[in-house]
Amino acid sequence: MNRVREWALARNSQELRLAVWHFNKAAIRLYEEFGFEVRALEMGMPISSKGEV
Repeated sequence: MNRVREWALARNSQELRLAVWHFNKAAIRLYEEFGFEVRALEMGMPISSKGEV
């Protein structure tokens, strides 16, 4: 992670972002240990092929 951070800083990046599934608790814990924090919630809705809800 340090190499990624240094790479981003060398390119004047302001932050690192990543996506992780909500059920992947181990990954969430790992990323939190690196300093990541939850900032957004993505939502979706399945739809049928006929457009019915």
